[in-house]
Amino acid sequence: MSSSPEASSEPAKDSSSKPTTSNGKKGGLSCAECRRSKLRCDREVPCGACKKRGCAALCPDKTLVATKGNKVLQSQNQTLQDAVKRMTTRIRELEAALSSTQSQLTAQPHPLLQESPANRETESLMQLLESGSLNGASPEEVRDAFGSLSIGEQGQAKFHGQSAGSGFFQQLLPAGGDDPFKESGLSDAGCDKRNYGLPYHILELVSAFPFGKPSVAPESKQDILQFLPNREKAEQLASVYFDTVATSYRPLRYEDFSMILNKIYKSPSHNQPSRAVWDDLHSHQLSVFFFVIAIGMIFGDDAYAKALAERYCALGRAALSIDSLTKDASSFTLFALFVLTQYYGLADRTTNESQWQLGGLMSRVAYQIGLQRDPSVWNLDAEETERRRILFWELYTWDAWTSIVYGRPPSLDIRFTDCRFPEDKEGVIGQNGEPEYGYHAWKYRFAAAGLSQIVTHIFGMKSHDYASLSELDRNLRRIQLPASLQSPTSADGEPVQNGNILKSWSSCPQTALMQFSAVCAKESVLLYVHRRFFARALRLNPKNPLDTKYAASVVTAYRSCCLIIQGLQSLCAKHRSATQRMTSFFASAFSSCVVLSCMIYNSPACPLTKSALDILDIGVSLFTKQASKATHCPLTAEP
Repeated sequence: MSSSPEASSEPAKDSSSKPTTSNGKKGGLSCAECRRSKLRCDREVPCGACKKRGCAALCPDKTLVATKGNKVLQSQNQTLQDAVKRMTTRIRELEAALSSTQSQLTAQPHPLLQESPANRETESLMQLLESGSLNGASPEEVRDAFGSLSIGEQGQAKFHGQSAGSGFFQQLLPAGGDDPFKESGLSDAGCDKRNYGLPYHILELVSAFPFGKPSVAPESKQDILQFLPNREKAEQLASVYFDTVATSYRPLRYEDFSMILNKIYKSPSHNQPSRAVWDDLHSHQLSVFFFVIAIGMIFGDDAYAKALAERYCALGRAALSIDSLTKDASSFTLFALFVLTQYYGLADRTTNESQWQLGGLMSRVAYQIGLQRDPSVWNLDAEETERRRILFWELYTWDAWTSIVYGRPPSLDIRFTDCRFPEDKEGVIGQNGEPEYGYHAWKYRFAAAGLSQIVTHIFGMKSHDYASLSELDRNLRRIQLPASLQSPTSADGEPVQNGNILKSWSSCPQTALMQFSAVCAKESVLLYVHRRFFARALRLNPKNPLDTKYAASVVTAYRSCCLIIQGLQSLCAKHRSATQRMTSFFASAFSSCVVLSCMIYNSPACPLTKSALDILDIGVSLFTKQASKATHCPLTAEP
């Protein structure tokens, strides 16, 4: 019936054979650590789970302190990461030494240093491991992301973000005692009206730029025409623009300019302007004409070339003010504004802010005329459709690039457009027999796939860690440069064989300028996005920045600087006169020289310093031999 007293008085079994609960009951329960970790317990003491995890001493009643992850695994992982970092640093030192030795023997890179899928995967793994411990932004990273804010004596402020070009900081140094913040506005554009030699009523139109006057005197429209050059001179000046400046950015097709030319001079046989110009010529089209020949005049050899360029620029602004852009905006309005920004980039460094502000105005006008929508939805004719597509992608590329160079957010967002790419009329058949994009077609795709990601990364309010930069870097490198646009870095400009690709400069100066523009754009972007971490590596370990977790940025910045400077040297050797006119190339070379100088000065023991000094000597030589011969060499222009 009931258990006998003798049964309850039997000696108890060894209590250590099974876990015991707090109320003294035997068996049937998992140990405390298995219950906490939700593991299957074999109910032995110590249990198998605790033995495997190295905490047998705690079984059955005690538990581990709650932590994020297993400390044993974390310790092993950290040991592995430290070993990988040491080996990575050593590999990069050996690569740098091999590259330096190889460059003394031949211009061709060593086979072991050429890119391959395996190398890229290894590099990606190294960068991932290096950045794996970055779970959040440090105070130093947050501070660096702010950029710089300069404030004048009267409260004038200028902001340049972390990616801003090195040349902008030159503006903080007073020149001849002048206030660096005393800069002309949009209406002045850095020019003195007294030098124009224009009637007062035309000067009023110049001052009314960009929004124009409520009413315009009839004589103003007629008086502007008397300052037109003859057709032969106009065509000569226009050819300078299309052969130099328009090789990098080409918002205006030559056939559109020819149409304006024929409206002014009526026919090729007429050398003087027609008296009935205003019958079928819009004032904004005349503005395009004046801005184009103003750029051509900048490079003139005439003693009065600069003064005439300023006069033509003033006439262009006056013509644009005749009809208000708020009511009469068209594609030609944007042509005029775009070419004017190109003029500002060439004429004077004090017009940088005017150039930036005009960029914002262009974006507003672009939205005003619906440039962000593909023209096919409105069934426009083929010519207007192509014109609008070219104009949008030129404007988007320019806006994205200048936002990076100025360190300020862009005005156009690719998420708000469905505009298709224009037809590629420059495409070629590559060395492998496959079709390749021409320069401008490649440029548009690089802007859409590459620059759009960069501006989001740089200007987003969310702080990005180093791992996100590594991912961005890999995405940029996936955008391959067509073989026809790849250029050599040989000092004499001769072709260089790189694997299966023969890198050589085109015999056509305009095509060669496009080749370097492509290389310069891609390498400059890599330089600007890595420069912040390059500087941080120098601060963390001046003796050897390659021994930091930012070593990849040091190598990338160094490599980009070398490609820009050596590429420019090679281009100068092949097409000297054409390169002298492309002053924007020297802006990228200047930023490269600044970065190399920082490495040499702050980290003289770095394995890359010796070769960096050699490249810097080349850069200095370029500025003394080439930039001094140019009409103007701005240090903040876009490539």
